[in-house]
Amino acid sequence: MNVSGDIISQRNGKELRLAEKTQFSQKKTCKEKKRIIRTQPKNKTIMYLEKKRRKTMAFQYPNEVFVAQRKDQTFMVDSHMSRATAREDGNNRPAPPLTVFSRFSRFTFVLINTTKSTKSVIANVPVRSIREISALSDYAHKKHLDERFSGSSGSGAGQQASGPAYTVKMTSGYFKGRTAAEVLLENPGNAQSLENQIGFLSGNLQRYPRNQEQINAIQHALSLLSQGALNGNLVKHTQEIILYEASLRPLKSRQAHGNCWFIYDVRVSWLVGEDSPVRIRISNYYAPVEQKPDGTYNVMAKNREQGTDTTNEMTLTVKEWMDCLESMSDNKLQFVVNNAGACYEEWTQLVEEGRQQAKDSQQGQAAQPPYQQSPYPQNQYYSQPAPQYNEQGYGQSAGAAPSSGQGYSSQGYPAANRPITQNTNSQYGYNYQYR
Repeated sequence: MNVSGDIISQRNGKELRLAEKTQFSQKKTCKEKKRIIRTQPKNKTIMYLEKKRRKTMAFQYPNEVFVAQRKDQTFMVDSHMSRATAREDGNNRPAPPLTVFSRFSRFTFVLINTTKSTKSVIANVPVRSIREISALSDYAHKKHLDERFSGSSGSGAGQQASGPAYTVKMTSGYFKGRTAAEVLLENPGNAQSLENQIGFLSGNLQRYPRNQEQINAIQHALSLLSQGALNGNLVKHTQEIILYEASLRPLKSRQAHGNCWFIYDVRVSWLVGEDSPVRIRISNYYAPVEQKPDGTYNVMAKNREQGTDTTNEMTLTVKEWMDCLESMSDNKLQFVVNNAGACYEEWTQLVEEGRQQAKDSQQGQAAQPPYQQSPYPQNQYYSQPAPQYNEQGYGQSAGAAPSSGQGYSSQGYPAANRPITQNTNSQYGYNYQYR
């Protein structure tokens, strides 16, 4: 072992890496940068471009919490959350501060398609819906694992599928996501289209060796069709579980086209057993909207504006969707942690203000004179006005002359409400006297 040689090679390696690192730090022209990228190994070029893309997106999309990219498609999730407040702020309706999230807190799903021309569609998902979506995703994931590893879910699960015609699903073309047997059972006339699919797959066989599996599956299905041996009971239809769905939702923040509002439809579903099972479909268009007396909106989708309908669709792998759910859940938790103190402080202020108002109201009522509370003060025993008393203690009404036999004692108390004693000296035997 040449120790000195190893040390020299390590030192040269460090110097070489240092030179490569400083190569991009210097200001260079576009032609020089392109030349550097072409001369670098492929993995370093990808790392450089990815680092540049992330730095650019960090400034352009600060609200982004998740992104998944394909060759000509991009799925993004943006966070738009605001704190619940009982004060009028002009943007949100008053809400109890302990709910933390305002009524309009949401995540925005964005699908961008650059196949021919860049078309983007958006949809809002309320922040309170994320927990339900996560629970449904957990259930769908369990069904998905059962299908992938044991084949115990879906229609025809009790039957054992025989051959690749029933098991191998096509990954491209018009029949993407379906087996060759399913396509032929739906319409035997699809045989010609499947033969054309074989030609397409064979032409790209060197680049994609796994195309041979689909070729064998199509040939097997065509052979069974010619023999009349296709069995519909062996076809397993894909089970679809709806994770979230919202339709005919008007978006007032978008600029309207005349009397037409911006409308969005969104549907997130899980296709059990697929390689990329989570399918996200978003549609945008403009349509007239009328407001009902109760404040709700009625979208007249049949009268939508022609030429404004845009629909994008994209599928995600299990890992991508789980990462997306985790990012949204983490963002919710961060928002609660950062705003819980302000919400609690506002709650304590509201409670204290309510107590002070109640205290002031009680003090104001106690300070009012009796005649302001009632023009005729009522006696607690009778509904008639309270009697007046002269110096002999006889009761009299206001402005009335004294009279005896009113039933009042010398102290001026009503006799009917005083304790009684038995007097045996009365000539009538037993007489009850008031004390």
